[in-house]
Amino acid sequence: MAYFNNPVTITFPAFVAPFTESKSTAQIPATGPWPCTANFNVHLISIAKNSISPIEADFLGAFDNNGRCIGFTEITETNDNYLLAIYGDDEFTTTKDGANTGEIFTIKIHSKNTQMDEELAPVYDLSMPQHDGTFAVNGLSKIISFYKESAGFEERITAGMIQVFPQPASDQITIIYPFNGENLNVQLISTDGKILKTGIISSRQTELNVGKIAPGFYVLKIQNKEYFMVRRMVIQ
Repeated sequence: MAYFNNPVTITFPAFVAPFTESKSTAQIPATGPWPCTANFNVHLISIAKNSISPIEADFLGAFDNNGRCIGFTEITETNDNYLLAIYGDDEFTTTKDGANTGEIFTIKIHSKNTQMDEELAPVYDLSMPQHDGTFAVNGLSKIISFYKESAGFEERITAGMIQVFPQPASDQITIIYPFNGENLNVQLISTDGKILKTGIISSRQTELNVGKIAPGFYVLKIQNKEYFMVRRMVIQ
């Protein structure tokens, strides 16, 4: 996957192999722990190798609001970044088999040894066209690191740390951030994209009051000038 900030010219060598007419087909994911349907509504996500290296898991996948897998990749030994292709809903089928445009998706990992799934909170590169954790046909995103929930906290798997707790929450969400003088913006968003709460993180500890929010699943978005973190929250 390539993305350029400025116009470029790419010259390809002449094609000399014999031409064979064939029917175009969508890429089918390799065998994995989750059922997934491939189609031509594709969003590509580049995942930095160093964000995967500390993770002890065998597969990484994306899931829509209904918990349906919309794409996955196997975690193997590689010197390159990973490419995760996720798929949108096929308008020619009668059932929902992918993400809708603008739908927030979540990221999970799977371990063969434990047969368990675990949700991760991705941090997106703001220089890419799509960086807010929502699906777009022909979308391009890049994940630069992950946060992992541990005992109600979130620990960043790469350098730095943000803690978000409790999970699930009832009255308030506490965010602990090693404040370095740079403010962060925080939003609590419903799964249909409605912004319910906003705030600014300008100190080491920030509380977001959610006492009047109806129980359910929500998305917490934390952003600075370069990065965008998306994390699913449960309010009870």
